[in-house]
Amino acid sequence: MKKNKNIILVTLGFVAAIIFITIVLGISSGIIAKKIQSIVPVNIVELKEKYLPPIIREDINEIVIHNASFFINKYNQEIGNRTLTERIIIISLEEKVPINIAIATAFVESNYNPLFNKNKKIINNDDSIDQGVMGQNNRSFPKVDPFDLEKHLRATITYLRGKYEKYNSWEQAIIFYNCGSEARLGIDALNHLDRILEKEKKLDILFVSYFNELRGIE
Repeated sequence: MKKNKNIILVTLGFVAAIIFITIVLGISSGIIAKKIQSIVPVNIVELKEKYLPPIIREDINEIVIHNASFFINKYNQEIGNRTLTERIIIISLEEKVPINIAIATAFVESNYNPLFNKNKKIINNDDSIDQGVMGQNNRSFPKVDPFDLEKHLRATITYLRGKYEKYNSWEQAIIFYNCGSEARLGIDALNHLDRILEKEKKLDILFVSYFNELRGIE
């Protein structure tokens, strides 16, 4: 009986030591590392079913800041334009806009085309015109050349950040980036939100695969 008690005490001590080490390692790893490591590596099907992009939007930016060249190279495989990829990521990081929201916006607005609607053939219902890779509206940005990539990206991404600061919600920021104001809110803006969030989720899945590669995980 005494031997069994000793075994139990040793076992409990071992478990307590493991718990203590786990807590110490968890604290030292930081919030970002804990969140990311809790979802990767992971089965891609499970990821699609369980992963919620808003949970780690800011964490994604933080990781990309410290590995910018790596992620620019990787996202360029999706975008297919090195200059556009670099500038949209760098400006998004500078303006504190989640990079996958900015990239998703560029995809939905123009399919990553910096010369989108240059011939002005696509006209909105209110007779305004959206141009450039981020769908810059000529009434919202009357003095910004939509085909000057640097000025265009800076203006539109800053505008998106401004909408977030006003509404404290990236979903609402996306909606009002599209429609401009509450007075113009309608089904088109909500459908636009759905398309961007759908693309953002796909980009987040890509990010996880890139992050796994960065960490040397197959």
